[in-house]
Amino acid sequence: MLQLFRTNQILASILGFSFAFIWHSSIYMHVPVWEPSQSGILMNEISHLIGHSGIGARITVLLLLAIQVALGNQIVNKYRLADASTVFPGLFIILLSCYSPYFLFLSTFHFVNTLIILILYILLGTYNQPKAADHIFNAGLLSGISFLFFPPSIYLILFIYIALSILRTYSIKERIMVICGFIVPPFFAGVYYYWQNSFDLFYKLQFTAIFKTPNFLVTPFDYINLLLYFVFICLVIFLIFSYNNIAYRKIIQSRKRINIMYWILGITFIVLFMLPKQGKDVYLLLSLPLGLLTSLGFISMKPKLAEIFHFVLILGLLVSHYVGLFL
Repeated sequence: MLQLFRTNQILASILGFSFAFIWHSSIYMHVPVWEPSQSGILMNEISHLIGHSGIGARITVLLLLAIQVALGNQIVNKYRLADASTVFPGLFIILLSCYSPYFLFLSTFHFVNTLIILILYILLGTYNQPKAADHIFNAGLLSGISFLFFPPSIYLILFIYIALSILRTYSIKERIMVICGFIVPPFFAGVYYYWQNSFDLFYKLQFTAIFKTPNFLVTPFDYINLLLYFVFICLVIFLIFSYNNIAYRKIIQSRKRINIMYWILGITFIVLFMLPKQGKDVYLLLSLPLGLLTSLGFISMKPKLAEIFHFVLILGLLVSHYVGLFL
């Protein structure tokens, strides 16, 4: 089955994205008990406007996934991170972004993941570019917008700094540009809510929750989460041991870009255990970096072995989505 997607043809992209509709259809058969995670002021406004599970919310989820898929494929193919052009990145982003039925509702993490891949795409393009001030500022700006969706995503500043350190020579001016870009969205949002006499709400959603005690056990244990923990941890271990195969015989700029993907995965993995108590959709934060890197790992594998492991992942997804019908 994976052989169909070892190409960069438009038809393969359309076929791959059709799986998003297939996996999302399961929610019409079994609706799990779900509560949204802590979110910032922007997600608060969007949830009041279109909710989390209506038609508008479902369309929004698919549109956000489409952006992630398109940029994921573009990143891998444009920067030659794989040995051949392929739509594997988009395929695995869809697979892991739909792996749990808790991921099918419109969540603040869908927006955060979309902003992260936009930041990643912008940063990767700054390699060996003498004039990149606008791109660096835009990366900071997008991280500021992400902060308005999910306040703990302030950790993206650390990720941007690490990425710049890998891709470019150190410059204090560029670090200041990132901070300036980050400050702009919260500043204007704060001014707007002050004018609307709602600054207390803005302050509560954006700043109070950051300083709560970390939970360390982010979500309660149930069979779906246990399966998700097992699969995602196995993928992380697989990627650690596959690093040499993924980066093997790559040119220096490609290896640097792959290293940045590993950094965002590692930072996200650590941050998950430092967050205040969240909902069951919080692991969506892992789906994007895991999807991108897992696709590179599967490309480097022997085709028959890749088919077997992909089939196992599909079986796990089916169990996650449909076992609730029988319990």
